[in-house]
Amino acid sequence: HGLTRAPEGYTAAQATNVAVVDELTRRLKADRVVIVGNSMGGGVSWAYALAHPERLNGLVLVDAAGWPREDKGNEKPPVVFKLLGNPAGRALLRNINPRPLATRGLKSAYVDEAVVTPALVDRYVELALAPGHRAILTSGRDGPQRRVDRSAFGTIKTPTLVMHGEADTVIDVAAGRGLASAIPGAKLITYPGVGHVPMEQIPDQSAKDLRAFLASLPAT
Repeated sequence: HGLTRAPEGYTAAQATNVAVVDELTRRLKADRVVIVGNSMGGGVSWAYALAHPERLNGLVLVDAAGWPREDKGNEKPPVVFKLLGNPAGRALLRNINPRPLATRGLKSAYVDEAVVTPALVDRYVELALAPGHRAILTSGRDGPQRRVDRSAFGTIKTPTLVMHGEADTVIDVAAGRGLASAIPGAKLITYPGVGHVPMEQIPDQSAKDLRAFLASLPAT
């Protein structure tokens, strides 16, 4: 998608995103797919698995959102998440310079601040400044979000890999462990010293683990 616009009236609610994924797979005539999601995308991925289990051959959750729990562990969500949590904050985000928030958020997510280069910040700022991006971002908290009981994850029969950075301060590793324990047969891989985005912090190792999981899936 890159910096493309979203359709008029689009909201980033979980149900909407699940519908987008479903429509995409159908348009591509992909009968059974492996879906991989990080963070909010992980939440969309498990929600898709619950809604359309017959269309999945595999599920990969990378530091995924949505595990219901009271204890947030070592989580220190980026400031932008706090702003998204209330109407006044969402209004502010529609007009604020995104660079300071992007820089702070990336340093929190990556753990290793040396990885957060000016070029990386520029990439996220360009995305934030794309037409319609901030309106879509803030709309996600206005739309309905699916709340599930832990027992719902026990109904997922799709082969599942859960990957999680042990130093993640956005979504604590306890959430990954919870998902892996609740989804029957799920495999859990945690990464010491890695934050919220393993695929960017340790691309070689995380890709190797993903390829091994894909190779283990039954042929379709």
